[in-house]
Amino acid sequence: MIVLLMMTMSKLRKLTTFSGRLILQSLTIDLAFCLIANPMINVPIYLTQIHREFIYHCIPASFALIVVIHAGSWTGMALSVNRFFAIVAPFWSKKFQSQRYAIIVPICVLCVAIGCNIPPLYSAGLTHGRLQSGGCGWVHKDGATVSLIGTIGTYLPLGVMFVIYSILFVVVELTKVSNRRQSMAGGDLPQNRMLQRRLRITKALCLSFIWYCICTLPPAILVMFYAEWWNTEIRWLLCTKTAQVLAYAASPVFFFAVNGQYRIQLKKICLDRLVFLGLYPRRGTHRRHNATPQENMELNPVGCSREAL
Repeated sequence: MIVLLMMTMSKLRKLTTFSGRLILQSLTIDLAFCLIANPMINVPIYLTQIHREFIYHCIPASFALIVVIHAGSWTGMALSVNRFFAIVAPFWSKKFQSQRYAIIVPICVLCVAIGCNIPPLYSAGLTHGRLQSGGCGWVHKDGATVSLIGTIGTYLPLGVMFVIYSILFVVVELTKVSNRRQSMAGGDLPQNRMLQRRLRITKALCLSFIWYCICTLPPAILVMFYAEWWNTEIRWLLCTKTAQVLAYAASPVFFFAVNGQYRIQLKKICLDRLVFLGLYPRRGTHRRHNATPQENMELNPVGCSREAL
């Protein structure tokens, strides 16, 4: 789903905007977590159940996992700030659409994510090692150091996102009522469509943030207050690990659910791949599909620019 969303945004030329690049960065981090960081940290749990003497170097695995998690949190915060200005203060938002900020933001996110996790590499307050479950994590923990790293890397960005998305949720609902009244009165449709596109992306990000909190906060609470029980109960441990994967892997579902333009483009991409594999007749050999007025409006929104993302 993550790769399909990347392909869809590329086809629609959404990756040329500043917010589009932030979304691409967030999706890349999600993909890295699902394909690289998560297997590195979870495979030892399964292998330890088979081979008790299984040897595994935990430092690179734990470091990669936590850096990816922190980078995802800070990227999400940067994206929420971008959406806030795009909805609440569009004039100020245009000042941050330059190539300069498109380079500075990813570099700052990477520096913060790596910088937070440098102390454990030198055993400053805590170290990486094997847990009782066979997996990798922080051992010999110092409470102050763990709280500081967790606050800077995860809880601070999540707190900022919670405040921003709470405000944007109210703004989205109020804008819906206002647009409904303007449409009934014959308002400016091109301007409304541009705003609607921005609101759809904001709604998808809000839903994705809520889903992320549902999947990741319960495991974090278990680790914080019931660490010994959590590390010995393998079934519950694996369930929480699966929930963490779903927190990252399921985010594209919300983009396709709230944006008809993405769904139409996804359908085209899938049909093209089926035609290429010979599983679907080529165009011209089957009855032509006549687009509905709603589909035409989604694919060709009059008066909408690419910055409307």
